[in-house]
Amino acid sequence: MRYQLIGVNHNSAPLEVRERLAIPESRLPETCRDLTAHPGIEEGMIISTCQSSGTGHSYNQRLS
Repeated sequence: MRYQLIGVNHNSAPLEVRERLAIPESRLPETCRDLTAHPGIEEGMIISTCQSSGTGHSYNQRLS
């Protein structure tokens, strides 16, 4: 199993980009389901703070 983290924060992206990537709390359950519905993704999480957003997921080696 492999792990991947993808995200942006106040050091790597301007506010306008972070605002576009922000996920409202009301959409978090649906977005987590969508993340783990991708073939090969076994687990996933979404991290969202006032200054950063990101996803983390585990996947099998067949994912490309």
